[in-house]
Amino acid sequence: MSIDIPSDDEFDALSDDDLRSLFWTALGLNARSVALAAKVWCKMEGRGMDLSAVKLSIRGYFRRVAEGSVLPDTVARFAGTALLRKVAALSLFDQKRLVESGTVAVVVKSGDQYTDYKMALADLRNGLVSQVFGDGFVRDVAAQIAYIEGSKPAAWIPARPVLGGKVKVDRAAGTVRIGKTIVAAQDVIDALRASGMV
Repeated sequence: MSIDIPSDDEFDALSDDDLRSLFWTALGLNARSVALAAKVWCKMEGRGMDLSAVKLSIRGYFRRVAEGSVLPDTVARFAGTALLRKVAALSLFDQKRLVESGTVAVVVKSGDQYTDYKMALADLRNGLVSQVFGDGFVRDVAAQIAYIEGSKPAAWIPARPVLGGKVKVDRAAGTVRIGKTIVAAQDVIDALRASGMV
């Protein structure tokens, strides 16, 4: 692959997001290379090879990419940022949406007023990352306001607590209740993955 080296003026005109993307492209980090690296990594692990010398910040994501729980695009797009961990914890649908849009709704408080804006993910700083992302979900406007106010009402927990009337999710406890049976949410996720349903 041939990459044209921008002039100094072109470098100066690049956004932070474009500059980061160019950096990873120059190193060969793109969705295809992440997918390949993930397969090779898992094969090397499977053979019991010593990988302790490999010092990559993204190495912890290779197995998840190979298993299909993290998109290669997510790793390629957010490698080297605080966002990678947060975005990789999202559903595949949300990962794809954020990779493609590159923006997220952010609530800002001015006096007693709240205003929401679309903000480039590259512009989010640590405080805003915590405000926008929970553990495995993106907070909507109402949830961000509650976060800012320091309260977490029941509505703050992401929606869909009841599916089909018989399935209830308790995000705080990390459990799923089906009828009268309570199961660890991770066990349900693992079983669905193993069956090929997700």
